[in-house]
Amino acid sequence: MSTISSAPVPQGLPGQLLLGGPVAALKRWWMTYLTWRMEQAAIAHLWSLSDRTLKDMGFTRSEIPRVVRGELAEHTPSRLH
Repeated sequence: MSTISSAPVPQGLPGQLLLGGPVAALKRWWMTYLTWRMEQAAIAHLWSLSDRTLKDMGFTRSEIPRVVRGELAEHTPSRLH
């Protein structure tokens, strides 16, 4: 007598099953790190601009971190009108 199982058969190499959690965590960490580095580069670039240029863009120097993270546009009405 034979039994047919309906359980899914794992795909991929056997090592992928064991490393799936740590690899996924490492990928999340790497993406978080890259995002942070890009934000820091954007902040540094905006800080290098003049106050007049920032004003023309519609925000002040103190708002730079929130602008880069996209927080400012969500909470304040557009000042470009």
